[in-house]
Amino acid sequence: MKLSTRDMVLAAMFAALTAIGSKIMVPMYPVPMTLQVLFAIGAGLILGKKAGTLSQIIYLALGLMGIPVFAGAEAGPAIVLKPTFGFILGMIVAAYVGGAMREKWKVKKFAPLLGISLIGDLIIYLIGIPYFYMIMNLYLKSQTGILAALQIAMIPFLIPDLVKCVIASLLAYKILPVIGKDPVPAKKEEEMTL
Repeated sequence: MKLSTRDMVLAAMFAALTAIGSKIMVPMYPVPMTLQVLFAIGAGLILGKKAGTLSQIIYLALGLMGIPVFAGAEAGPAIVLKPTFGFILGMIVAAYVGGAMREKWKVKKFAPLLGISLIGDLIIYLIGIPYFYMIMNLYLKSQTGILAALQIAMIPFLIPDLVKCVIASLLAYKILPVIGKDPVPAKKEEEMTL
């Protein structure tokens, strides 16, 4: 994966923002409400598929190395056995898919950016909920049913995540032209000849 120095710096910045977002939380058990989704989706929209994905991989790697970047004070390899780890994996995939969609379709308007954000959020749920269910039942032996898993790990987050998707889309809409990642360059006015 070839990235410019600028893209690597931006990826590191979004990894740091995701870490900060994990600390801004409403404590709920076992899934805290944080701002991680905002920055993971924003990374894909603003940085594109390569740098956006890299930002979330850096975030994950820092946590697995023991740096307390995840929600709460959790860190280290044992985090993979936490029910919420699947959501972190989902953020990596969401950043990639969101970035790829924005680049492929040359999206720069707010409404399509919001649509891509919502798809990214859905991806996080599609990976996070089954992982949550699996760890709760196979590892923690809690006998949590799929409906209970949805009530714990998805339903309370739908409205807050919608707000985060709107914010991520607004930020992308405003930031893309400024940082030069606008996928559709402005057309030059054609010279009129008589």
